[in-house]
Amino acid sequence: MRKVWFIRFFTTLIVVAGLVFACKSAPKEAPQPEQEVVEEIVEVTPEEPEEIVEMDSAIPETTPIAVDSDIERQQERHAELGNILAEADAKRQEIMDDGLYEGNLQAFDIADNALKRATEAYDAGIEAVDENALVDGRFARDGFTAIIESAWLARTDALRVKSAYAQQQALKLKADIAVKDKYNFGTELYNKGNAALREKDYHAAIDFYEKSMPQFNDAIKIATEKRVKAELALKSAEQKIAESEKIVDDAVKFIENSSNEKGEIL
Repeated sequence: MRKVWFIRFFTTLIVVAGLVFACKSAPKEAPQPEQEVVEEIVEVTPEEPEEIVEMDSAIPETTPIAVDSDIERQQERHAELGNILAEADAKRQEIMDDGLYEGNLQAFDIADNALKRATEAYDAGIEAVDENALVDGRFARDGFTAIIESAWLARTDALRVKSAYAQQQALKLKADIAVKDKYNFGTELYNKGNAALREKDYHAAIDFYEKSMPQFNDAIKIATEKRVKAELALKSAEQKIAESEKIVDDAVKFIENSSNEKGEIL
């Protein structure tokens, strides 16, 4: 009995030992299904944040850009109007300083009113500056510019006419011959004035015309003096000739009265 019991016990012990050994040596393939599940989760998980990020970034893109664009445009209009007003103010000041509004009062008032409206819009802030304010600003600037050009053109042309008249008077007196240097210098200045006028450089044109007239006037004065002297000399010569002729006539008459029929002087 002991031998049989011992054999069963020993057999059972061998079976248990085999099972333990089998459990320790063979569990390496068991986690494979869990690894496949983990890999599937890892593949799916990153896609969800990407979709969420794209949706979150797509929602606010349109509204902020439109708002920024409107603000930027308002700032540009405000800055543009500021530059226009600076130019308009400078031209208005030139008109006032030089008295160029004379003869252009109505046009000046219209431009001045437009300037006031544009200035009020500019001072009211960025939001108050619209296209109408820009139109008023440009109208004021261009209106003042037209007044300046018209006034200076009128002044310059008046001096051009005076200079041209002086030149013609000098020519009538033959000043281009009698006073050649002054006449030629005056003509040179006059021609430079015409060139400046064509370029709308009114200040330079006026300067040239104003400098040309004294040259023509001096030429006229000198030529006139020379002509007067020449005329006096001619009259003097004519008088002397007349006196000589009278002396000759008197002598002839005396001889005729003092001789007989034979021509003998008594």
